[in-house]
Amino acid sequence: LTQAMNESESEGYVLDRGQLSAELLRLDKDSLSKSIPFILGILLFISGLVIAVSLDRLIRTQSREIAVLRTIGASTSDVMFGYLLVPIVLGLPGVLLGILLGISSIGSSAFTSFYFSFLGIPVVNTHHYLDIIATISLSALFVTFLFGIRPAWKAARLQPLDILGQGSDKKPNPLLTRITSALPPGIGLGLRSTFRKPARLLATLLALSLAMVILGGNMMFISGFTGAFSEATDAQENWEYQIAAFPSGLENITTWAEDNTTAFELTLVAQATISGTTKGIDLKGNDVLSERDDALHRLNLLEGSLPVAGQSPIQGILDEGSSELEDYNIGDLISINFEGEQHDIEIVGIARELSRSIYMHRGDVQPIVGEEANGVLLITSPGADIEDIRFSTISIVEKETMVATFEELIEQQKAVMQSIYVLGALMAIAILFNTLLINLSERDAELATLRVLGASRTRLAIILTVEHMFIGLVGGLAGALASVGFYTGVASVSSTWVFHIPVVIDYTVFSQIIGFVLFAALLTTPVGVYRIGRMNLLEVVARHER
Repeated sequence: LTQAMNESESEGYVLDRGQLSAELLRLDKDSLSKSIPFILGILLFISGLVIAVSLDRLIRTQSREIAVLRTIGASTSDVMFGYLLVPIVLGLPGVLLGILLGISSIGSSAFTSFYFSFLGIPVVNTHHYLDIIATISLSALFVTFLFGIRPAWKAARLQPLDILGQGSDKKPNPLLTRITSALPPGIGLGLRSTFRKPARLLATLLALSLAMVILGGNMMFISGFTGAFSEATDAQENWEYQIAAFPSGLENITTWAEDNTTAFELTLVAQATISGTTKGIDLKGNDVLSERDDALHRLNLLEGSLPVAGQSPIQGILDEGSSELEDYNIGDLISINFEGEQHDIEIVGIARELSRSIYMHRGDVQPIVGEEANGVLLITSPGADIEDIRFSTISIVEKETMVATFEELIEQQKAVMQSIYVLGALMAIAILFNTLLINLSERDAELATLRVLGASRTRLAIILTVEHMFIGLVGGLAGALASVGFYTGVASVSSTWVFHIPVVIDYTVFSQIIGFVLFAALLTTPVGVYRIGRMNLLEVVARHER
């Protein structure tokens, strides 16, 4: 191609667009290297919290045995040491099982092949690094041990009289009793029972919110990522073809466009750098700068106003990524360097764009660049053939093809995220039910007492439903907010100057997260009713009284 162009004395470039760019692969690697430790830290924190909640429940169950041990002479250190061993005993088998699954054919090898299949890169060999395995394993054991210290210390400080005495029950909160007194008995009792142990309620809500971080956070990420790209590549662009051309070919293109298009607009695009840095930024000059849907390029203006042509200093609209990464605001002057000359541009608006760019009127860009135009946006008339001006252009981008390419990339990202969805969903379900069942098991004595006193299963089902509905709603809201925080954190660590990920909250996904937690919480109500039906009521009440 190069030889043919030289022989014909044609202006143009020969570009290889057949492979993934090295920059894209580097950005993907950097994003993973930053986000994976973030996800791993959340997983370890969730594991530690589950251990802490489970150990606290174990200590509550064995409180009378602890009181007996203290009575016959067991020291504080003896009790504490025994319960400090529990996280280690539980953690070691879990870590060993995780290592075996990780290095197996269904672990890292399968995930590596799955991931690189979307990049079109064959996997020759999968490496397992002992230092990474050791670091993660020891970190998991350390975190679980760390979260077990407080419950063990709490067990060691238990006094026999506090457990064996009869004065440990707390009276209901007078304010809560007054608020719920006007409600039906089942609903009022359910709400009072929910707030009877604030520490238990807080631990339950924290576990529920963390359970949704990975699943909900990635749902938020994919939804925001897809929405931003669809907006930038499709909804904002109303042209059919985007043409880049040398100035010498613009006259021929303009003449053809006047007879063969329903709309066309000259553009001027140049690459500059921000003064004092090596960061490149595009100067984009358009004839029309508008937020209207009929503009060939619609600006997604987030704040500020449209620039006015012919002002001094020149007015422009900065993209959101540059504004966040370089801390520019409305009214600031951004100094750019173009071919050794420095120019100041006043920022009058911030817009959401994919690339790092400043949008200005084409007439304001001309003195900076020294050219009139080097591109065209157009919509062809019926029957017109864009190939008629092919040799007058550097490149022709068809919007339909561009959108299809971006949609394919997004589908690939969604497919990669499906594995994380499965992991997040399994963890969310496991933690939700574990936490709620622990919460339910602590109610055995209360529920058995109510049953002995004559409360029907229907009444108990109402009490449990009210309690779990409240926990599900509040826990779901906490989970949704935690998911937003996770999404914001991942977007922050994954964004670079070349590729910025905007944070766009999808409130449909936000509602789905709340609904998921609420549904899971309500599913434990039949489990509670079933437990009541199976338990020996008199034995449970007698054991509680003892």
